[in-house]
Amino acid sequence: MNTKKYLASIWLLFLLLIILIFIHKNKDVVFGKFPIESNIFKLLPSDQQNPILDQAFQKVSKKVDQKIIFLLSNKNENLAIQTANTLKTALKNNHSTAQINLESNQFDFHKIFKNLFGFRYQLIDTKDRELILTDPNSFTEKTIQKIYSPFSNVSSEELKSDPFLLFRTYILNNLSFNTNFVPEHGYLIQKKNNQNYILMTGSLQQSSYDKSSLNAALKIKDIVNKLKQDTSTQIFYTGTVFYAQHGITSAQNEIQTIGLGSLIGIILLFICVFKKFHPLALTFISLLVGFLCGFIFTDIIFNEVHIFSIVFGMSLIGISVDYSFFFFANKLYLGNQWTKKSSLENIITPISLGLLTCIVGFLCLMWTPFPGFHQLSIFAIFGLTGSFITVILWYPFLNSQKSKTNVGFLTTVIQKWLQFYTKKLQLFLLIIFILLSLFGLINIKFNDDIQQLQSLPINLTTMTKFIEKVTSFNPSFGSFLVTGDSVNSLLRNNELLTNNLQNEKIKYLSLTQLIPSEQTQKMNFEIYQKLIKNNLSKINDTLKISPPIKMSDVLANHFQSIPLDILLLNQKNNPLNTFWLGKIGNKYASLIVLNQPITSKQIQLLTENPNVFFLNKAKSISQVFKEYRKRFMYLFSISLIMVFLILIIRYGFFNGFKTLIPPLIACLSAIGISSLIFSNLNIFNLIPLTLILGIGIDYSLFFREMNKNDNKHICMIFLATTLSAITTLLSFGLLSLSETEAIQHFGFTIVIGIIVAWLLAPLSSRNIK
Repeated sequence: MNTKKYLASIWLLFLLLIILIFIHKNKDVVFGKFPIESNIFKLLPSDQQNPILDQAFQKVSKKVDQKIIFLLSNKNENLAIQTANTLKTALKNNHSTAQINLESNQFDFHKIFKNLFGFRYQLIDTKDRELILTDPNSFTEKTIQKIYSPFSNVSSEELKSDPFLLFRTYILNNLSFNTNFVPEHGYLIQKKNNQNYILMTGSLQQSSYDKSSLNAALKIKDIVNKLKQDTSTQIFYTGTVFYAQHGITSAQNEIQTIGLGSLIGIILLFICVFKKFHPLALTFISLLVGFLCGFIFTDIIFNEVHIFSIVFGMSLIGISVDYSFFFFANKLYLGNQWTKKSSLENIITPISLGLLTCIVGFLCLMWTPFPGFHQLSIFAIFGLTGSFITVILWYPFLNSQKSKTNVGFLTTVIQKWLQFYTKKLQLFLLIIFILLSLFGLINIKFNDDIQQLQSLPINLTTMTKFIEKVTSFNPSFGSFLVTGDSVNSLLRNNELLTNNLQNEKIKYLSLTQLIPSEQTQKMNFEIYQKLIKNNLSKINDTLKISPPIKMSDVLANHFQSIPLDILLLNQKNNPLNTFWLGKIGNKYASLIVLNQPITSKQIQLLTENPNVFFLNKAKSISQVFKEYRKRFMYLFSISLIMVFLILIIRYGFFNGFKTLIPPLIACLSAIGISSLIFSNLNIFNLIPLTLILGIGIDYSLFFREMNKNDNKHICMIFLATTLSAITTLLSFGLLSLSETEAIQHFGFTIVIGIIVAWLLAPLSSRNIK
């Protein structure tokens, strides 16, 4: 007894020690800042991670995530402007929305064009350059026709400075940077289809997920709704913050309903069975210790904990709670015969085997290059071990009073159930579940698209699509990240990609549409000088320019590489800032934004250059999920084999297989039946399989280790497994009621798996009739 107290004390000191180590290692914890990593791409193998790509994603995400867009529409321009003024004032005067930096005025591109004019002899449109190189005389005739056109409005000053109108053509063909919105009355206004549209953009000072930003989103909705009642102007808005606010509000509502409902159900379950709160408190302690052990050791080993591991770690409650239930059920049925010494005799073997099989199963996840699986494995192994040790070392002392609960009623109920639930019925259900599993697995389909897993409000998505339609910009098309060792090499790599995009007839926006690489600038300069020498006289003679344009004046210009500074990238409201990312690490980076969708085959072709990467957050995350799904299915199969080997060592081949059948069929049924219910499955249908396997193995092991001659022991096993199943269903099964598809899939898979595991568990026993 002294030894057990000594071990219990050592376990307490050990827990305090690792908590102190964790706090010392992460001093910001005292301020509520935990070492949690949320970057989904950190789940990829290290050889598939790219620091520059990662930083670029963060830069782009920050720009996009903090942006808010308003679009006002009215047939009457004055009313639209009046509403815009009212909205602007309301946002500035409200405490919650005052942080929003509104940018209602359009950036003046004429300043950039004026700067570029000084380098006009180095800027030639691609089509003009091709024609000059192949047929300069034809190009000259074409220029003369342009000048004679009554709509050209070419001044004598422009002709002297740009006799072939090359700069004019260059700028006109690159006005795609300038939207259809024009600055009027202090706003960006577009007149289209008898409607006046006013575009207002703003940026949040904090992340879209910050509390102040979420409060601002709520207030914006209130302000807009009030304005809609007072005016005929339609107001549309979009931004990440509105989706974030909707998601958090939905989650809070689900927590209040589903979460609160499951919590109340679990508390009532404990009270009805054990007649006191003490078992509930002890169960909470063991779960908390397990979570702390998993979190702390994952942080110590990996120096951070990914949110993916935390979400999965929370689901381990379903496995670790089994240890508590078997302890309390054993004590309940032993009654006055229970002692501290005998408290673990009936349960130590099955829960130890259950822990061992789980550890071996999770160790298989280490045989992969995916760091997410490594963290998940460590979190699970240390978390379950922490809960297990807490139960066997602390429970006998923290719950030392003998149970006085009368279990006669429970015994009667269980005996009635045993009389009904015969071996024949069990085998019948086994055949039914096998058939359902096979039918479902034959028709199984997977869809890893992250966008299909989101529950988005129809009103917000409708407004977003309308804004995208009016502004002709859709960020879902994605973009290309281009890098270079210098600014010029960056521009050169941009040009190589844009040439390929033109060959594929893909519309895009790029910095090189305004500033080409130095090589192209030099080539343009030489082409222009040659054109002036050979064809300027024809311009003078045909147009009878007086005084004629002097060739020496034009040729007097010297080549000078165009600096990026002339693009005024330091001005906040400059749209070109979207494309310029600056220096990231030892590379310079920029974006090429797509104006149309692109196929996977085209992406593969266009990213053959090692300096080009395709950026589409939704597609990239979907690809990560796809890789994890494929790898998970492979590793889960290995885990099943390893668990089977342990069961063979313990029970022999036949009995080991018999013990494995219930959790195996439970896993297959969970996936098979889910595929029959849902049109497509995803990784959130697979992750619960580890939980189902772990819990199902516990059930099977307890029935396998059951004393066939002890009626109380049989009742104890049924009570413990039933309580465990009900608790798991209350904890996770209710998630199937969630509006979010990913959570719904997760919860539904657990419901099917746990029910099947519970129903089939008696098949692993020696003698249940």
